[in-house]
Amino acid sequence: MFSRRFQLCVFSLSLLTLSLSTGCFKKNTSSASQDPPISPMVGTWISAIEGNGIASTLSFGKEGSFVIDTDGAEGAEVTGRYTTTETQLTLTTESAPTEACAAAATYAFTLADGIATFSPSETDDCDVRATVLGLSFIKKK
Repeated sequence: MFSRRFQLCVFSLSLLTLSLSTGCFKKNTSSASQDPPISPMVGTWISAIEGNGIASTLSFGKEGSFVIDTDGAEGAEVTGRYTTTETQLTLTTESAPTEACAAAATYAFTLADGIATFSPSETDDCDVRATVLGLSFIKKK
């Protein structure tokens, strides 16, 4: 009844309509598929060596973990998760040497000439964390 050519055109048009209606040709603009920006803190930071000659290190993973090591000996002193904004670093401790270190702490930070400095947004009762973050750090290459 209908020509083969007409049937093929109708079939093709039906497929195109179906594809458009299901979003096959839509550009994915979902922010969920985009990688979050990487914090400038990611990497290992080493303190300027002071009196005892032992440098403290801060390590920040791109997945949001952190480690504070004050003496280079086996085992970190403080570990946990971190988040950053353009000027603030918030540390949520998962393993800590004291109960005071279990509370989260927020520090303002600056990065200038390859040096990171931190200052607490409010008093940090965790002596280890406050002492280490009171130092200046350079990024390990």
